[in-house]
Amino acid sequence: GITWEDQGYRDYDGIAWYRKDVTISRDLTFDSLYLTFGGVDDEYDLFLNGRKVAHHGSAGSSVWSSATSTEISSLVTPGEKILIALRVNDWGGGGGLTLTPVVIADVLPPRGIRFNLADKTQAELYMNVLHRPLIDQGVKFWWVDGGSGSCEMEGLNSQMWTNKVFYDFTQQQTGKRSFIFSRSGGWGSHRYPSLFTGDTYSQWEVLAFEIPYTSQGGNVLMPYITHDIGGFIGPNISPDLYVRWVQFGALSPFLRLHSAHENPGEGNRRMPWVFGSRAEVIARSFFQLRYRLIPYIYTYCRLTHDEAMPLVRPLYLEYPSLEQAYRHPEEYFFGKELLVSPVVDSLGEKEIYLPPGAWIDYFSGQALTGDQTIRRSYPLDAFPMFVRSGSIIPMERERDFSDQRPLDTLTIDVYGSPSRFNLYEDDGTSLEYLKGKYAWTPITSSQPGKRATQITIGPTKGNFSGQVTTRSYEVRLHSVPQPRNVTINNRKVNEIREEGQGWRWDSSTSTVSIFVDKTGIGKQINIGVK
Repeated sequence: GITWEDQGYRDYDGIAWYRKDVTISRDLTFDSLYLTFGGVDDEYDLFLNGRKVAHHGSAGSSVWSSATSTEISSLVTPGEKILIALRVNDWGGGGGLTLTPVVIADVLPPRGIRFNLADKTQAELYMNVLHRPLIDQGVKFWWVDGGSGSCEMEGLNSQMWTNKVFYDFTQQQTGKRSFIFSRSGGWGSHRYPSLFTGDTYSQWEVLAFEIPYTSQGGNVLMPYITHDIGGFIGPNISPDLYVRWVQFGALSPFLRLHSAHENPGEGNRRMPWVFGSRAEVIARSFFQLRYRLIPYIYTYCRLTHDEAMPLVRPLYLEYPSLEQAYRHPEEYFFGKELLVSPVVDSLGEKEIYLPPGAWIDYFSGQALTGDQTIRRSYPLDAFPMFVRSGSIIPMERERDFSDQRPLDTLTIDVYGSPSRFNLYEDDGTSLEYLKGKYAWTPITSSQPGKRATQITIGPTKGNFSGQVTTRSYEVRLHSVPQPRNVTINNRKVNEIREEGQGWRWDSSTSTVSIFVDKTGIGKQINIGVK
């Protein structure tokens, strides 16, 4: 149970020795004698009484086949002491002596039992005996952390089939949607896992590489790609690198903190609070942004399911005829409405191409003209994200986890007219959506006059278990002049200072916020601003 560095006799960095004295009984007779020890998770050398012994070489695979054995009958004499010395050469894998104890016997060790998920009986036993009890205890999803899966059949992709076994069994057992993480299993893998990119190094270059890798995954029907935020290997990273990785993760298919250095004894190297108060505040703000965007994200997940267009998409999926769209792999659309260009170096300098049309800087509110390249410097608490003019972004209140509260209050950000968004909802866990148990709520904005804006919400069409029956709204119109008149369902409402139905003007951002009391979702709401 202790590390090999602690249990072995250290020689110098990268090598550890194990030594043991053994005496074979003088009365023992044998034809063959085998020295067997647990798998060695790296290359090793074996010595008996100072003499190097031929062995099976690098035994990395023996970790999985349970034991390594060497025939030693010609090298030992009954009644005399034998000094066994094992030298493990650690080439960075953190290896050592693992699994079974050292044994000297006149029989070979039993071979390991390999299971084959391509065999129906074995697959059923594997899932029923080993996994169903855990599912019954409440396990929600599986991380299939294998490099190549566990099945043997010519022509069958082992990882993809392994993913299918886990996915299908969990769905059948729970009657709910399956979810698994896995490495890629080749063509067809998009049906089962969210692809994670493995044990990445904690470097700026890796963060930069992950951005086009994520957006291009949708090209081959892998729309849900996730990364270890901050990287997996390498415990010491700067607050700048950590925060920039969090910012990218918040605008990715999945936001997930994970590394080889997340134990308390190692300083929780990927937790926001170890990078200082400033980094923690910034990380928290992007976690909150992520949660607030869930209505927007969830809608695009449904569209991905229906149409195969990914949530994270390269520029050329939106502008296939635009030559510039193929020249900027470091930026991407998050849905159709948001354009993102994560910072990938400690300088914070970005060159960003804005496609044709009008754009609004999401954080500053600045209006920008498209079909141009802009150059800006972004301090650590700033992030390049732009909203396409003529967009509606549905958001929810701040929360600590995704289903902390029902979506009974909806924030609707309107960036110019005409614009529309069709909000999707279902119960989030069951398979009832396959039976039509879901709802769509249309939201539109139009401009019937020079200074007039008309926003229409609903009515909601469709139903599902747990659906809210009433909802309140905060509708925010950005980059508009101060209104003279606001109506809700043709009734004039007043400017307010406290909570309640009415409107509020923010001169610093040229934003008007209209608050609508709880209303039945089956009713249409009409908001007029002049």
